[in-house]
Amino acid sequence: MHLNKTLFYIHRFFIFFYIALFVVMFAAYFLHRLTHYSMTTLGLVGVIYIGLAFLHFKASQGVALGTQKGRILSLLLSFITLLGFPLGTIIGVIMLFFLTPKRWQTPLI
Repeated sequence: MHLNKTLFYIHRFFIFFYIALFVVMFAAYFLHRLTHYSMTTLGLVGVIYIGLAFLHFKASQGVALGTQKGRILSLLLSFITLLGFPLGTIIGVIMLFFLTPKRWQTPLI
């Protein structure tokens, strides 16, 4: 059973989102739609997308288990998400709401 289900699903959505951005970006490049960008630039942006997807994956695992590391990583990623005005700001605020001590679920051990 997953703890913090809403946060878990938000992080899983972002994994899909960043991987989709990565695939679409390289597909557009190879279909000659992004001719004014170099392969180095696209590679750097691709590494950032995959890195963010990996961080969201680790956060989703930690959030599902209710660990303190997962909470801290989720908090960091929610602050980064706040920068994506306007939709990212709304999602970031929702993530911060579920990270409050009153809403955070820890394992009952």
